[in-house]
Amino acid sequence: MFFSLYLLRRAFFAYALHDALVQLLRKFVFGELADALKQRAAMIRLAPAFGAFRIVALHFLGPLAVNVIPYHVFKFTAFHCFTIFAAYLLLNTVKLLNWFLYSRFVPTIPAKR
Repeated sequence: MFFSLYLLRRAFFAYALHDALVQLLRKFVFGELADALKQRAAMIRLAPAFGAFRIVALHFLGPLAVNVIPYHVFKFTAFHCFTIFAAYLLLNTVKLLNWFLYSRFVPTIPAKR
């Protein structure tokens, strides 16, 4: 049990760190950080407390929590961490599906000449 929860915790925070670094690199290189946060908040369409800023904060604090949260505390919150991780993946999946359906099935207006 210890081994599986330990691996789950490490995998969750490693994914969060990797995803945060990739996104920050993209946003800072192209200078679109504020734009991306606005778009993400608009896409999520949830309460402001669980909007884009909370997900970004989770990315920043996640790797730090690996070394701060002791195991006996984490084993009681592992299910909640997994639930947040699953919700994050689900939101990204819905966002990608929305983009695919919109780009595929919404007709574009031809330009006037």
